Amino acid sequence: MSCHQGCCCWKCFDWRDTSWQHARRSHEKVTLLEVIEHLSTQEVIEIKVTELQKYASPGGTPDWAYDPNRVAIANLEYPIIIVQWADPQGYLRYILDGNHRFQKAINEGVESIKTKTLDLDNAETPESYKKLFMGESKWYVWREYSGGAS
Repeated sequence: MSCHQGCCCWKCFDWRDTSWQHARRSHEKVTLLEVIEHLSTQEVIEIKVTELQKYASPGGTPDWAYDPNRVAIANLEYPIIIVQWADPQGYLRYILDGNHRFQKAINEGVESIKTKTLDLDNAETPESYKKLFMGESKWYVWREYSGGAS
């Protein structure tokens, strides 16, 4: 529930409203709830924060200007979601969901963080996820934030 009509403040974020699509008017949309359901049988794995920092930066860039209020309320009990796929140079990875949790873990000097991995090379991964989250297309993805547990 929003504190007022059309609100986008950090207090009103609801992670259940998070979704991705190629453009605002695209009919192909993937919700965070769908990704969580797809990964529901996957075991949560603890990864050392220093290891994760070697291939992923919070917000996707080293100079990410994060919202300190969202980082403060981020809950490290929930796993972050990492997307990965094979590339001729090795595996490519980025954080799909959980950038604020990852930043909180860094800020607080937490040794490891809970993760789940969306492997785009896995035959069981829906084609719509592969199309939306793989390669350069990720930079053109519109992420709707009526929410985000990030």
